This record gives sequence, structure tokens and C-alpha cells, in this order.
Amino acid sequence: MMRKSRLFRPDNPHFLFNAINTIISYTRTSPQIASIFSWKLADFFRSNINPGSENVPFARELEHCEAYIGIEKARFEDRITVIYNIAPDVLDCKLPPLILQPLSENALKHGILPKETDGEIIIGAHRVNGFVRIYVRDNGWGCLPAQLNSLFF
Repeated sequence: MMRKSRLFRPDNPHFLFNAINTIISYTRTSPQIASIFSWKLADFFRSNINPGSENVPFARELEHCEAYIGIEKARFEDRITVIYNIAPDVLDCKLPPLILQPLSENALKHGILPKETDGEIIIGAHRVNGFVRIYVRDNGWGCLPAQLNSLFF
């Protein structure tokens, strides 16, 4: 079964347009940075268009996530700090493709962007009791208890 990112729905082109506008802006002020972000965008879309159906190493998922975050950091600059807390021994563990980036996107969109400053996302992965624990945390304002309760019922 192939997963498709929500980014490719015809009714949700915002990420693509925002990324392209950011790159265009940097072509005027810093062509070298525009070039770097163009490559990140290309890598990001290459992974999204054909993720495959096989499980991939965590390291590959992390690269995909880093490409996405790099593009968003170009847009929001100092509003976002990303901390990676990844144990080296989990980089080769296998997981379904397109798992980590949507979690990071959610943390950014719903946790960080409503804040004016000091947005922080922590992406972590460690082995715990024979399993790999992967998490994405943000320092956003959180949900109201009623919203949180409605997520699972």
C-alpha cells in the first residue's frame, strides 16, 4: 500500500507555494541560500512522490523530516528551534515511510506557528525495553481538555 502525503492534494497547495515564494525571496537576497532550499525542496518532493511500500531505515525518515523542517525554517527563521535527540543505535531500525515528517508538520502547524517567538520542536528516538520510542514534542500552548478528550473518542 502506497502512502500519499496530504501535501499533494489539489486543495492543499500551501506548502508548495509557500516554499517556492520563500526560495524566490532568497534569490534576491541570498542566492546561495535559495540554492540550498531548492535542493531541500527537491529532496522532500522526491521522497513524497514515491515513498515506496517497504519499510525504510529511521535515518532515511529523519533526512526527509530534516528537508521539510529546513524549508519551514527558511520561512519562519528565528521562530523555530529544532532539537534532535536521536540515539545512534536507532538509525538503522525500519519503519513505514512518511511517518516522522507529518508528526513534525503537525507540531509546527498547531504547536509552534500560533506563537510569536521561541517555538521549539524536539524530535527524539531511543530504544526502550526492546522497542524504539519515537517522539515529536513542541512547546506550543497545547489543547483544551475537551479537545484532547475528543481526539480518541
